[in-house]
Amino acid sequence: MNTKVDFFITCINIKPEPVMKTNMRKFARELAATLLGNPVETLLSIALLTLSVLTWKEILDTKLGENVLLAPLFFTVSFVLNRLGRERKSIKVLYWISVLQAVLLFTVKAAFWVSSPAYPASLIIAVALVASYNFKRDNTSFVRNFIAYAREIIFALIIATAIFLSILAIFHSISYLFGVFEESLNDITFYASTTCYLFIAPVAFLQLNSKAGEDEEKRLGIKVFRIFELVINYILSPAIFIYTIILYVYIAGIVFEMSLPKGNLAYMVIAFVISFFAIKSILPLLERPLFVRIYESASLISILPLTIFWIGTIYRISEYGYTAGRVYLIVCGLILSLSVILYLIRHMGRLLYVAWITIVLLSVFTYIKPISAKQTGIDSQLRILKELATELEISGEDGRLFVPDQLHTDSAEVKKFDRMSNVFDYLADELGYDKMKQMYGYGSRSELRTFVGEKFRITCAVEQYVLERTKNIFPVEGYSKSFFEISCRIDNDSLSITNSKDSLLLRIPNHLLETLSATAISKRDSLLKAGIKPCNTVDSLLNFSYMEYMLPVNYMSISAEGTITSVYATNLLVK
Repeated sequence: MNTKVDFFITCINIKPEPVMKTNMRKFARELAATLLGNPVETLLSIALLTLSVLTWKEILDTKLGENVLLAPLFFTVSFVLNRLGRERKSIKVLYWISVLQAVLLFTVKAAFWVSSPAYPASLIIAVALVASYNFKRDNTSFVRNFIAYAREIIFALIIATAIFLSILAIFHSISYLFGVFEESLNDITFYASTTCYLFIAPVAFLQLNSKAGEDEEKRLGIKVFRIFELVINYILSPAIFIYTIILYVYIAGIVFEMSLPKGNLAYMVIAFVISFFAIKSILPLLERPLFVRIYESASLISILPLTIFWIGTIYRISEYGYTAGRVYLIVCGLILSLSVILYLIRHMGRLLYVAWITIVLLSVFTYIKPISAKQTGIDSQLRILKELATELEISGEDGRLFVPDQLHTDSAEVKKFDRMSNVFDYLADELGYDKMKQMYGYGSRSELRTFVGEKFRITCAVEQYVLERTKNIFPVEGYSKSFFEISCRIDNDSLSITNSKDSLLLRIPNHLLETLSATAISKRDSLLKAGIKPCNTVDSLLNFSYMEYMLPVNYMSISAEGTITSVYATNLLVK
């Protein structure tokens, strides 16, 4: 190894000043040892950096750029294999084979997968794998080892961020003061960020982790800072106990009223139990831990909330079916329930067991296709879609959907169609436009609502106005981008427009919409009085322009007082 390191230093030809010679040579030697000791991880970082640059310059398909989100997963695989391979030559072979992950970065488009629930599940698996691959059975050693890794990651990110902000400050200052680099600032920012976070941060982590195995006692022998102890004892613990009281009071209320828990209670319970056991695991590291007796009863305290969790989750799944997210919700509940049971059994409350339960269950429901969360969700929602379409009588024998002849204004039918369109949207995200078009005749929710949905809507009362587009066309000249499958929601003071993931795209003040709608109403009324059926003149007034956006509204309802009560649109254009 020393020969290789010396050769590496000679190649990079470092010639420091005499005063700094010793430190620079020591740093270079350690850096070279880190790079040579972790060749696959280094190559993966270089591959990720290269991919990012090539997609930024549009030399490769820009969709491949989202593959950089695979970095923590690929890095974890090689990192763990490298550590295990130091003692087992057979695993060392797998470590060298893991370099082929770099090929996948340039050939497989993971954009859809990284936005699915399978991606965060895989991240959890990666974290659990790093924490448990060395099989530390003692809980305190397990936590110390995990905190050591967390500290190394945080320090690596601090180093990378400090370098990135320094580069940014220098170039932006020069650009502002001297008027240079103005057209290159975006490129400079991009190259600085990718270099810092895709190469420098991983290398810094490997450098900080280099003592693992050589001086493990020193690495694990960390002291929890006094401020950390104060946060645990006097902020987080009281908050957990207050949260426990609130949770139990709510549970007592629903038991007394014999009602079902609210849907989001499931996520609250999961967060509560995880927080409770996380702090319980950290307590042995504190010099003066408080509330030890209470945390020793964490399993007993968690039983009732988990019971309510299962009641609410099972009921709602029986009502609305499975989705990938709901399957993962059940898996999380199962992991926590098994963890509580383990801690109730003497000598079985081991974090190592919890970590491996997490790895096994998440792996089974992520990677075994027939029972994976994704496939289970698809199968369940396909059944629900078929049932709803049959009840609404808009499905043929071949399963394809069609537009009914008559207008359905019954609120129950409209609500049922709205639910069906949500199910359709979920399946369109999972199966893709072409598959849905082939199966049902419509490829997206916007198409379904535009054509079939026209026959499922509540007509407005006489005292309300309805402005409706007569032709499903609108101008696109001057606009370079369009968002599809948008949703419009009226708030107290604005119209919020979100995408299919419920992310906010635009917020338009209501007063601006009301001004435009008043003009449209006036124009429509004048045409009706003249005996002319409103046509494209009103359609053009439904193209609401706001800043660099244009919202072509399909129809909107306005009360007699001039208040907009609902807006429906399928596209949002951006210049």
